[in-house]
Amino acid sequence: MTPEEFFEHHGVMGMKWGKHKAATKPTTSDIKKARQHVQSQHRALQNQEDKIVLAKSKTQADSATKKFHEMNASYLKNPDRATALRLTNGEKAAALALSLAIPGFGIGAGAGSGARIAARKTIEKRQASGYYDQKH
Repeated sequence: MTPEEFFEHHGVMGMKWGKHKAATKPTTSDIKKARQHVQSQHRALQNQEDKIVLAKSKTQADSATKKFHEMNASYLKNPDRATALRLTNGEKAAALALSLAIPGFGIGAGAGSGARIAARKTIEKRQASGYYDQKH
């Protein structure tokens, strides 16, 4: 059999040609869990960074630095980071309500982006204060 005659299919059995398997959207609880997981990883990174600074010998500092780099690589590859950046339905609704309530805020081509920025700032403030670490 020549390469031109060979045909291989890499899809899912029963999938229609030209169709993509739909990715499931994360739910509000998935987003909140992802945010908590990302925050706990971030705190662990900060603690490891403190260990580097407080190391009493060069060997301790070197091993702490090595572990920090491993943890940082794991943090950067974590798929929860993308999920944590998404807005929940409630945050989207609040951003929309804010954009409609403030005159001139929701007008123009960048109407959605302003609402997303406002919602993102609220999320960042809550993350910094530890809001997502508490049970609600």
